[in-house]
Amino acid sequence: MDQKKIHNKTTIIIAILSLVTVAAVSITIWAVFFRSPGPALAPDYAPQEMEQNAETIPDDMGDKMENPE
Repeated sequence: MDQKKIHNKTTIIIAILSLVTVAAVSITIWAVFFRSPGPALAPDYAPQEMEQNAETIPDDMGDKMENPE
């Protein structure tokens, strides 16, 4: 009797895991192959003109920082 209960529980667990696996694979196939892509987003470029409200940095020599090795 005890061995039969264990067999029934194992069968139920395998059936549930199989259903979950089939559902996950189905959703993945749908998402990869059958879903329509959304609208393409416009690329976000940096502004091309000079910033009008920029302030100068005090005590700036205009030199580049040294890069340690």
